[in-house]
Amino acid sequence: MDGIDPQLLVVAAGAAAAIAILGLAVITVGGDGRRARRRAQQVSLRLTKGSLDHDAAPVSVRRSVGDTSPLEKLAGRLLPRPGILRDRLSRTGRPLTLARYLLINLIVGVIIGIGLWQATGKASVGLSVGFGGGLLLPHLWVGMAIEGRLKRFVKLFPDALDLIVRGLKSGLPITDSIKVVSDELAEPLAGEFRTVAGDLGIGRTLDDALWATARRLQLADFNFFVVALSVQRETGGNLAETLENLSDILRRRQQTKLKIKALSAEAKASAVIIGALPFIMFALIGSMNPEYIQPLIHDLRGQVMMAVGLGWLAIGVLVMAKMVRFEI
Repeated sequence: MDGIDPQLLVVAAGAAAAIAILGLAVITVGGDGRRARRRAQQVSLRLTKGSLDHDAAPVSVRRSVGDTSPLEKLAGRLLPRPGILRDRLSRTGRPLTLARYLLINLIVGVIIGIGLWQATGKASVGLSVGFGGGLLLPHLWVGMAIEGRLKRFVKLFPDALDLIVRGLKSGLPITDSIKVVSDELAEPLAGEFRTVAGDLGIGRTLDDALWATARRLQLADFNFFVVALSVQRETGGNLAETLENLSDILRRRQQTKLKIKALSAEAKASAVIIGALPFIMFALIGSMNPEYIQPLIHDLRGQVMMAVGLGWLAIGVLVMAKMVRFEI
């Protein structure tokens, strides 16, 4: 026992505890999730009297029967604003619950904290940076997942409008045209329209179902669609022609965004190169002459210099990102 490093014992114990907690959570949340999905399907089938597929169960029904595990309740107490966070996780399109998100935070924080503790030899550095990284990195990942899903939705949305227009011109009502979109197009657009069709199947009005989806998506393109339907239902007019014009406008909007992306590609490449250069040089110097960079890691003055440099680098990257970002 004299030859064993106490720090290694602590690290091993922490890793074993994290793995045990993760396994217990997966078993608990996974079992409750499967039971919740079965109950949601049964409730949806009873409400719709077999007129819709079980995949079309509305979000309101799924939420009312899910999220009842003890770990989920504990996560709801520990995490701030659980309602808003739960809506944000649902926008990713992945089966993420509050419990799973909390576990991801804990595991990422433990990994970062142990890694920095072993690299710097300071438990305080590992604890502080691990806590911040455990909160920040999953938050950024969820944001990127939402952004990617919404981009795919926006890309497919004009095709959905064209399909609705063809259905209206062939004599189908708007509700049947929405059901056709949910069956024919790809995810994530099909899933959102399937939710609208499911809400219509349990008796919600078209306006309520569409505005509920609009609040969840928070997309200007979908808001235009909902407003066009609401105005047409109140004032009348040719809905097919209105949606056809809207589809043309959205396609022109996407073309403008692609032009801006092409024109700003050079500035983005410069930002990536400038932002990555300090880290590349740090890694090269550290591999060739590790003693040369030791003061930056172990000396307080070096740590302050690195923190200030990283702060200014982050500010520069954010400024360049703002300069090449336009709202259309």
